[in-house]
Amino acid sequence: MLVAAGAAFAVVAQAQPKPEVPQTSAFQVQFHFPPPAERKPVPFELVHNHILFKARVEGRDTWAMLDTGLAETVVDTRFARASGLNVGPTAGEARTTTGHLDRQLLLHGARIEIPGQLDVRPPVSAVDLSSVSALFGRPVSLVIGRDLFDILAFFVSATGGSFQLSPSGTLHVPPGTPQLELKNGEGQLDVTIAGKPAVLTVDLGSDAGIGLSKSAWDRLGLTAAAEGKSVGADGRLASTKSAVVASVSIGPIQGRNLSVTAGPMLPDFGDGVIGMGFFSGYDFVIDLNARRIWLSPVAGHQTTAGSAR
Repeated sequence: MLVAAGAAFAVVAQAQPKPEVPQTSAFQVQFHFPPPAERKPVPFELVHNHILFKARVEGRDTWAMLDTGLAETVVDTRFARASGLNVGPTAGEARTTTGHLDRQLLLHGARIEIPGQLDVRPPVSAVDLSSVSALFGRPVSLVIGRDLFDILAFFVSATGGSFQLSPSGTLHVPPGTPQLELKNGEGQLDVTIAGKPAVLTVDLGSDAGIGLSKSAWDRLGLTAAAEGKSVGADGRLASTKSAVVASVSIGPIQGRNLSVTAGPMLPDFGDGVIGMGFFSGYDFVIDLNARRIWLSPVAGHQTTAGSAR
């Protein structure tokens, strides 16, 4: 049984089969999970509404981040070279919800260790994460992206400040736990904002509660209460505007007085994203392959579970 300290609910792990990994590289990917007696939750810090934790890449300790909005797992380019990894030539771009980053392939992947949870050498790319490190005030050299979220289920406890993981389909929550049903290949949710429908992509790498494209903001008829700036993963500044919306429905979750922001957004991600500004109020299990998110609100959180109206 996996139970994060202080969590509002427990999840039960079945026997863990070897995940099926798309063969996107010339080497075979093997996932190694510790025996049950050696498993332990991974503590994290919520920094500007981003999940940061300690991991190891090629045996070197570093800060890491969870980000479903990044299409692939990446390692910082300078860190990769300093670790002796075989950095190949530039090979296209890594996609985020707000833009793209120049990427270089690591020709033999990289060994990634999440202590107490996982040891794996997947295919990864190298990108410049210096802007991310500057934003968080920590040397972030690893971002766990959507490719691993497509294979693994994550149990994130805001109550306990920790997370655990397991192959998709092997975590089970108590019956009756509110759940959100994901749709489309991007892991999207049907959301009602101020009485109007929108389709949002789950992005745990976003600090937003709800982040909309400018066109979606205009279509929903929202009025800005404040304007500001945001910094993308590429370090670029962008103008934003925000409002507090009295009523937002997300499946069985009824949210009140949620922050909604408009800014740069790629059209591939529907009307925008729903990020850690929302999910930080919950203990939750996210299983993208199973197209489900289960939620249990932390004490004092202002959203409620029930029939969305």
